[in-house]
Amino acid sequence: MTSVLVLDDHDLIRRGIADTIDSAPDFHVVAEAASAHQALARTQATSPDLAVLDMRLPDGDGAQVCRSIRSFSPATRCVVICSVDDDAARAAAAEAGAAAFLLKSIRAADLLEALRAVAAGRTLSATLRPRVAPTRMRARKDAVELTTREREILELIGTGLGNREIGRRLGIAEKTVKNYVTGLLRKIQVESRTQAALYAVRRTLS
Repeated sequence: MTSVLVLDDHDLIRRGIADTIDSAPDFHVVAEAASAHQALARTQATSPDLAVLDMRLPDGDGAQVCRSIRSFSPATRCVVICSVDDDAARAAAAEAGAAAFLLKSIRAADLLEALRAVAAGRTLSATLRPRVAPTRMRARKDAVELTTREREILELIGTGLGNREIGRRLGIAEKTVKNYVTGLLRKIQVESRTQAALYAVRRTLS
C-alpha cells in the first residue's frame, strides 16, 4: 500500500484528487494539506511514500515544498501538479527533484498510472522537460495530446525498441504494448513504427 499526501489550497480540487487516489486499492491518502506550511508539517508527521503537490499556493509553490520535503524526507517522492502547462513551472519542479509534473486536466486513470510509476521508483522525465511550441506547419499533428504512457511508449519507439523490449522497460505485458502502439499510431495519424519514430524525434526537437 502506497501512502500519499495531497496538497492543494482549493478544497474541492484537493478532495477530488484525494478521493481519486484513495479509490485505488494500492494507494492510501494519509494526509491532506491546504498550504505549504501544512504540507511540510503533515509530511513530517506521516512520512508518506508520495506527495502530490499543487504548484500554485498562497504561501509558496509546489516546487519549493518539494525541495523542502526532499531535504528532510528523501524517501518521499514528489509529483507536482499544475492547472496550466507552464515551462517555468516544469523547470522549477525538475530542479526541486520532483519525479513528475502533471496537469490537473489529466484523466483519473492516467493520474493513477503516473503515480504507480513514480511509486515504483521511476522519474517521468518527459513530463518535466519544457515544451517549445511547434511551428505552424507541424502544429496540427504535434499538438496531439498524449497520455503519460503513450508518451513513454512513443519515446521508446523513437529509440528503436521493439514491443517486447518496451514491455520489459515499462514493466507491462508485450500484448499491452502492442495495443498501446496500435492506438498511438491511429492517434498521431501515422501508418508505421518508422513514421512513429520520426514523429517522436520531431516532438523532441520541436
